[in-house]
Amino acid sequence: MVLAVSKIFGFVRSMAINYQFKTEVSDMYFTAFTFTTLVQSLITASVVAAFIPTYTGIQARENKAKADLFANKLLTVMMMITAVISLLSFIFADYVVMVMGQGYT
Repeated sequence: MVLAVSKIFGFVRSMAINYQFKTEVSDMYFTAFTFTTLVQSLITASVVAAFIPTYTGIQARENKAKADLFANKLLTVMMMITAVISLLSFIFADYVVMVMGQGYT
């Protein structure tokens, strides 16, 4: 139910942006939004798919302290990877826009 309401609000937001702004502005907005959503989805999906079973496995085999240490180390590594992706996205922004914004005016 929450997902359906979210999709409806997202559709209304998209219509309002397209109505209010010129095509170029809305194309830029949607390109930026798509790229950030793609990066976030890739990171989230990979962490969730591997983290939960590994964390619960460590907690069952060892103890909660070791599982928490694993979680701490994983979050540290993920923050560093996210920082590198952000930096590379900033440095190569022109190329990211060329790839993500193909077909826009």
